[in-house]
Amino acid sequence: MIDNLKKFATRLKELRLEKGYSQKQLANLIKCPPSLISYYESMQKEPGFTYILALCEVLGETPDYLMGVTDYRGV
Repeated sequence: MIDNLKKFATRLKELRLEKGYSQKQLANLIKCPPSLISYYESMQKEPGFTYILALCEVLGETPDYLMGVTDYRGV
């Protein structure tokens, strides 16, 4: 479980930076407090289903990739 949370945190930050978003910009796009993105990236909080789907939509990736279930992007 910790490994998947670590993968999620790492992939979230990588995808956010790839898209050129600050934490605040990403938070605005998924309608959450900016601190939540920081908590996710530092593994202080686990994401809920609604935010996982919102992040996937904004970042253009699948939940399986973002959550570390698969290493294949965009499948």
